[in-house]
Amino acid sequence: MSDMFSGTPGNRVFYVVSTPTDTANYDAVRDIPVTVEDAALPATPFCNALRNRA
Repeated sequence: MSDMFSGTPGNRVFYVVSTPTDTANYDAVRDIPVTVEDAALPATPFCNALRNRA
């Protein structure tokens, strides 16, 4: 999942599986869409100073 977050803000949809503890009486539910918001965070002087370090 190296391309999970691209650095570009936006919504990403992932498909998950819900597996019950009692698998003898219940089935797993597959392909449940879950939307995750990849929000932009403001840069801080501290972070910029570390990023520009040689």
